[in-house]
Amino acid sequence: MHTNGREWGMVKLASAMALLCAVAGAHEHWLNAECFYPEAGQTVTVHLCSGHYFPKSSFALQDKVLAGVDWQRSDGVTVPFHTVVGAAQRSGTFGATDEGVHILSFTLKRPRAQAPSYEGKVILIVGDSGDSTNRYTSGVGLELVPEQPVSALRKGDKVGIALWMDGRRVKGSISASAAGGKTSLLTTGIDQAATLTLRKAGRYLVTSTHEGRGASLVFEVKGSEGGSQKSEVSK
Repeated sequence: MHTNGREWGMVKLASAMALLCAVAGAHEHWLNAECFYPEAGQTVTVHLCSGHYFPKSSFALQDKVLAGVDWQRSDGVTVPFHTVVGAAQRSGTFGATDEGVHILSFTLKRPRAQAPSYEGKVILIVGDSGDSTNRYTSGVGLELVPEQPVSALRKGDKVGIALWMDGRRVKGSISASAAGGKTSLLTTGIDQAATLTLRKAGRYLVTSTHEGRGASLVFEVKGSEGGSQKSEVSK
């Protein structure tokens, strides 16, 4: 069937509006940290947040829906990460003596459900020993994966964001927003990642859905001087 340019434009507009409505109607969940680039041995508070207004959390997830929070260390070993329930978020203490890429992730699962309903992660880079995109994916579950090292990103750069399901790239619609900034609606494919323009320094929340499951990613873009931005997480 032939589709002219006007009809194709209407299709794209309808898709964007559908995604916008889905984003507006559903709570998102994410991990946020007081510092994304700590020194080795430095302790950092990490919050598991939920709500509509990143980075501010509206409510704390309860144990019955939280299947687990994990810490994937720079050596590739994954261990449980303990959080406690607060007034508006769950919180835990992160502290690593080994430099490199560390990933904290969480999984939500409805009672009696077989598959997760939501999965999210935050990227923390400890020390100055290096940053590698090879450490950004576990190969399990639904994951949003940056295609450039996040520690090298600055305001004005572009970064590719891919969606992975159990170790393979999949198609999906993506919502991305900086703390206090506008939301971008993007599309990622099997052969072409979504391209996100970083219009400001600071932390970014990227979310997506695939086959009824949600996913989130949080990372921080350093300022022009290379330092970590001031924390905007809830206290």
